[in-house]
Amino acid sequence: MDRDDLDWAAAAAREVAQEAAELGATARQEIPAFPWVIVGEVDGRAFYVRERSEIYEVVVAPDAAPTGNPWPAETAEGITVAAGVSDDFREGDRQSPARAVRVAVAAVRTWLRQRACEHDQRPDGR
Repeated sequence: MDRDDLDWAAAAAREVAQEAAELGATARQEIPAFPWVIVGEVDGRAFYVRERSEIYEVVVAPDAAPTGNPWPAETAEGITVAAGVSDDFREGDRQSPARAVRVAVAAVRTWLRQRACEHDQRPDGR
C-alpha cells in the first residue's frame, strides 16, 4: 500500500467505528482493500459486510453462535441477509464507509425484526 492508500484506510477505519457507534453498534474494518470487509455486532448479532467486484453481501452469525464472528466466510457458517451492488455504498462521488455501515446495520436489524415477527411469513423470508 502506498501512502494515499494508508491514509484512506485509516480514515475509513475511523469512519466505520464512528458510524457504528452512532447507530448503537460496533464495527471495524477487517480488510481495507479487496475484498473490502467490515465486521461488527448489532443488537446481539455479529455480522460482516463484504464487497468485491462491485457486489456486496451482508452475512450474520448463525443462531448457534449469534455473537461469533462469521468472517472469514470460507471457514464460518453464516446467513446472508442482504446483497447488492457497491453503488449502494456511494455518497456523492465516493464510496462511503459510513454508508456501508448504515446499509449493513439496517439489513441486520430488518432481518432481526422479521425473525421476531410472529405472523405467517413467506418461505423466502420476504
